[in-house]
Amino acid sequence: MRVRELLDVPDLGLRLLTDVAGMDRAILRVYTTDLPDPSRYLSQGDLVLTGLIWCRMPGDTDRFVSALARAGVAALGAGEALGKVPDEVLQACGRHGLPLLAVPAETSFAAVTEEVGRRLSGDRATEMTRVLGRRRLLLSAVADGAGLDAMFRLMSRELGAECWLLTGLGRVIGGTGPSLPRPLALRLACEYLRADRMPAAEVGVAGEGAGTYSLFGVGGEPRITGWFLACAGSEQDWPHELRESVAELAADVALERARLNAARTGDGKLAEAIVTMLASGGGDGAAPAEIASLMRAAGLPPDGRYLVAAVTAEADRVTGPNSERWRCDLAGELAWPAAEDALVAPLGDEIVVWFARPATGPQASPRASPRMSPRMGAPRPRTGSPPRSARPSRWWSRTAPGSGSPWG
Repeated sequence: MRVRELLDVPDLGLRLLTDVAGMDRAILRVYTTDLPDPSRYLSQGDLVLTGLIWCRMPGDTDRFVSALARAGVAALGAGEALGKVPDEVLQACGRHGLPLLAVPAETSFAAVTEEVGRRLSGDRATEMTRVLGRRRLLLSAVADGAGLDAMFRLMSRELGAECWLLTGLGRVIGGTGPSLPRPLALRLACEYLRADRMPAAEVGVAGEGAGTYSLFGVGGEPRITGWFLACAGSEQDWPHELRESVAELAADVALERARLNAARTGDGKLAEAIVTMLASGGGDGAAPAEIASLMRAAGLPPDGRYLVAAVTAEADRVTGPNSERWRCDLAGELAWPAAEDALVAPLGDEIVVWFARPATGPQASPRASPRMSPRMGAPRPRTGSPPRSARPSRWWSRTAPGSGSPWG
């Protein structure tokens, strides 16, 4: 139930004393109090009803109203049983952006509470039906392997809000709204990485795409390798149904990512075998023909030309039972602007990223413009630098075995 809907109930006779800002706030509960400072008992979305008994001394009004504003209550209902609502209450609500409703003397707080409770019960029954329906559709899409694009197309009809899925480094994976400008995506990623709390953090963004966005983490990955949802608007002002829908979407996106990671397990093992053989320089019985066969299995032309980077990650930045996979994910994400299909595999303490050499030459390498060395293991100076948590330690320009050029 929204504040404007409560004002439209004729039997209650409520009047709006402040401006119309906040009329779309959702009322989730009714709380009646005359405590001078009710902070500890307040919840977001409360409709607070008060008889104004606490309003006696200068400063009482601002203390009371500021406590309500900090808690994110939906509105304040002031009873007129003891007389007109004081001007200082109206002014304090105006300063804090809190809708103020006058409750006439002939309307009891019990009547207001019963009306809100009745509306909320009906809303929740309808909402539960819709939520369960969406949940079935999303789970069915995940089970059928429909993919992220299909999930966002499905939710674009249901959410009623623009929402995008991004990586921790600001790459847009999908969404229900128009494409995000690159600068805005990077700003949102920075806010996600430094947010104090998750799953929800509201951030204000200036410049192109200016406005408020609510951020929701997806899954349990470290933020630097994780995904997150960025939704336009303030989560505090959303109805309960929309919050539930976004939480469902985040959970199902996490399931889809887990499915994609499981599907890539075989590719990862193949990539690791190729990199290990190449690093051995043909030792351990790894013949060029064997390496070429594995490359074909990975969809890589054996006679192609490739760029190779060895990436290191600071040990205290990416740790845990899945740290090797997370480091590979981070290295692959760093290479994404230049090569969506990069081969990524661990090699000792490093992660090797290997991708087809751009047609425009070595200057098109990702995140940097390194000078390429024709000999493996001979690092050369580079310009530019990725984040400190992961940076290329060596770059090579290689011709694959079987092309007529020596590998070692």
